[in-house]
Amino acid sequence: TGGQQDPLFRRQTPPMARRLHELGVPLEEFYPGDEAEPCFHEYQTWLGTPAGTEAFERVAGFLDRVLA
Repeated sequence: TGGQQDPLFRRQTPPMARRLHELGVPLEEFYPGDEAEPCFHEYQTWLGTPAGTEAFERVAGFLDRVLA
């Protein structure tokens, strides 16, 4: 997960996700935010926001799937 306004997002997150897909590593991608509602670095710790809540729910769901 990476917020669209995180300065590391474009340079690191999509290339890493592509490589993990190529290697067959399971992952859950979630890239929230836009100019109207930006998400910055560490947005996923802001559980009082819709994006933070959704990120938490996606992480919990992912862990349920891969650890089952």
